[in-house]
Amino acid sequence: MMSVSSYAKDPSCLDAFVIANTAVRDHIQSTEIDADLMERTVPVYLDILDPLKIYLLEGERGKIEQETKEKKGEILTQIKENTCEYFSSLDKAVEKGKDRWIKLNEELMAQSQKEIANFKNVDRGEKVEPFKTEEELKTYAHYVVGKYVQAELESKKKPAFKKVVEEFKKTLKESSKEDKKDERRGDRVAKSLFLSLDPHSGYMTQEEIEDFEIAISANFYGVGLQLKETDIGVEIVKVMKNSPAEKEGSIKKGDVITKVDGKSVLKKKVNEVAKMIRGKQKTPVKVTIVREEKPKKTVSKEVVLVRDLIPIEETKAKGKTFEINGKRVGLINLPSFYFDPKTQEGATSDVLKVYNELKSKGKLDAIILDLRYDGGGILDEAVKLTGIFIKEPVVVQIKSRGEVRKLKAAVAPQYIEEPLIVAINKYSASASEIVAGALKDYGRAVIVGDSVTYGKGTVQTVNVQFKSMDLGAFKITS
Repeated sequence: MMSVSSYAKDPSCLDAFVIANTAVRDHIQSTEIDADLMERTVPVYLDILDPLKIYLLEGERGKIEQETKEKKGEILTQIKENTCEYFSSLDKAVEKGKDRWIKLNEELMAQSQKEIANFKNVDRGEKVEPFKTEEELKTYAHYVVGKYVQAELESKKKPAFKKVVEEFKKTLKESSKEDKKDERRGDRVAKSLFLSLDPHSGYMTQEEIEDFEIAISANFYGVGLQLKETDIGVEIVKVMKNSPAEKEGSIKKGDVITKVDGKSVLKKKVNEVAKMIRGKQKTPVKVTIVREEKPKKTVSKEVVLVRDLIPIEETKAKGKTFEINGKRVGLINLPSFYFDPKTQEGATSDVLKVYNELKSKGKLDAIILDLRYDGGGILDEAVKLTGIFIKEPVVVQIKSRGEVRKLKAAVAPQYIEEPLIVAINKYSASASEIVAGALKDYGRAVIVGDSVTYGKGTVQTVNVQFKSMDLGAFKITS
């Protein structure tokens, strides 16, 4: 759960150290960035470079981790002196393993269709571990290639085997290029340092900050287009209702965006194009679209749209009513705890809106607050939401380094007084658990659903003090 309290250039190793060292002062356990933390940081760094554990074999990784143990003090000194020498050597080791993986795939794709189809199933289990030998890695590569070819040949398009092979090679080559430019070393070092503190602390790049802000506010400023990648540009799969794009009227589902403000979007990822289209409210953006009007005939058109507030409806509170034994029950579903500082609206205000809308259509005999699959969000919203169901002030206590802080709900603008049921499951986490727990402890609600929830009982503070330096942000478990 987050309480909001940022580094988009690539931070240097020293930047990464300064950011982490600033954050660690408020961490729930650690108090400094030391050599022992560096020992934990390197395996995390390797996991970022090789998440599927297909580039480094078990022995290769073990050798690196042993070397790290012996050189942890030296590695810390390097970072403080603003050199990334050791982390650079890790990049090279993983790059070498990546070349091996690509070569294995290319060798397999050179085989006949019959040979490729003769693969063994490989079950890696829930916890992915590195392969012990190159032979094991080759068996897995054969499995990956074989399953891909099998799925493509059995798809509705039924492409020729040769075309499937060519497409696989193309995808392999493009993904390799993306891997090389995707994450920068300074970002990786910073991310690794934070994840070494605990699983919930983290470093965010400038791009990730934008996504994070959209997620916690459930709004963004754009034109209301849902997109997907194609070979010639980015296709529009949906024009959102009441959006600037729908109101302008020129853009249709199936149109392909080829340029944004005159800049080509060919081969760009959907998230890159989406960020080009988003911007400040009431500012214009020029979108060039291509549309197929007749077979083999396409037209190109430039459309100027004015950005506006776009709500992300799937993360917002929703409601409906149903009857049980003649009783009218209101069901309010809350997928996350969000708050938009620009509009000053969030989960609590939306729940009240939904409640009032349901009640305006007739008496409600009970309310079900559905927090299943709600992974949490803004802590203040959890406190405020609890406060519309109970008048007791203290909602939750936070213990940090021996100090206990009590979070109290302010006097609510309106109270919901109908009998209350709160639905939870094993995916209800953080803020959801606080709300359900408080309402249960005060005897306000009956809790139904799974016998256990996710079990995340920590609070993260998002710190944006470095945003003016264009170096990102961090969240720390405090």
